Amino acid sequence: MFTSFGAVQAPTTIGYIDDLAISDKAKKVLFEERFVILPDESHRAYNNSNAHVVDFGGIDTMCENPEPLAVLFGDPNQPYIRIDPYFMTIEPDDVEAREAFDELTAAMDEHMWDLQLASGDYCVIDNHRVVHGRKPFVARYDGTDRWLKRISVTSDLRKSRAARASASSRLML
Repeated sequence: MFTSFGAVQAPTTIGYIDDLAISDKAKKVLFEERFVILPDESHRAYNNSNAHVVDFGGIDTMCENPEPLAVLFGDPNQPYIRIDPYFMTIEPDDVEAREAFDELTAAMDEHMWDLQLASGDYCVIDNHRVVHGRKPFVARYDGTDRWLKRISVTSDLRKSRAARASASSRLML
């Protein structure tokens, strides 16, 4: 049972890639560059308050000229995952890729669980090892709704240099 604390309850859904049992055939296909992920709408310039100072060209390029990629990558015995079913496409005639993707998403749906956060709580999620989302809710706009601040943590600042004001800055605009 979840405690409300007066806030709108919108559980974060969590699933670990290690918990998923998928066939070797599906796993092999999911390691192939046959899937396209478009950026989530929240990453588009028109949904960002800093759009006037941030270059969203990379996001625009990903939307206009998406490159196929593998859903699973890294060590086949303990793979990393990149998936967002709502923003993914598969070539219509690639039945094998569609079947593998459907097997994976069915396994994900079976093993997702709810994480209920109270006001002031936070969780850190490794996007390469965990899938996550949230359940829908109706916002009340009365100061008690769930509001999310997004932060990103990296182990290689060099990859984000173009998005930072200077080489010594740690803040991405």
